[in-house]
Amino acid sequence: MDRSFIDILTNTLGIFSLIILYLLTNMTGQETMTVEGILLPLEKKIDESFYYVELDRHLAIPVGLGGECDPDLYKTVKLSDYSYMCAVPEDVLNKHIADLDYYNPSSRFHKLLSSTNPSNIYLVFIVRPSAFGMYHEIAKKAKERGFRIGWYPVEQRAPLVFSVYGRNIGAQ
Repeated sequence: MDRSFIDILTNTLGIFSLIILYLLTNMTGQETMTVEGILLPLEKKIDESFYYVELDRHLAIPVGLGGECDPDLYKTVKLSDYSYMCAVPEDVLNKHIADLDYYNPSSRFHKLLSSTNPSNIYLVFIVRPSAFGMYHEIAKKAKERGFRIGWYPVEQRAPLVFSVYGRNIGAQ
């Protein structure tokens, strides 16, 4: 009877060891970003650069490369050593509204498209519900210029929350 208890105990410990080893090898070395609970790849350690653009109503607001929020537009609040939150204050938005209007041919977004090499940048659109219809128009224009694109939906007034863990992730 003693022998079977020891066998069960060692088998159990062996299984737990394998689970821990699996979790350690698969959970470390990840670099991700969470935007409202959706994991996005961060670009600092992968081959291509991701440029995030927030779409809200008729506005195309360039967030920045790798989730680095543009300090001219976004208020950034550090939440922890691994995460931060970005939001455009209403007064800043009102001050720059013409410069962020997608339908303005000299907007920041159009300048971004014309000044950026599409082979080096992957555009990721963070789409609010109010801009979903406009997203298709913007995506078409970006594709026509040769950009690869992706998108993630977020709630209407929720701030963007970015979290970084570890390193080395491939593009999703």
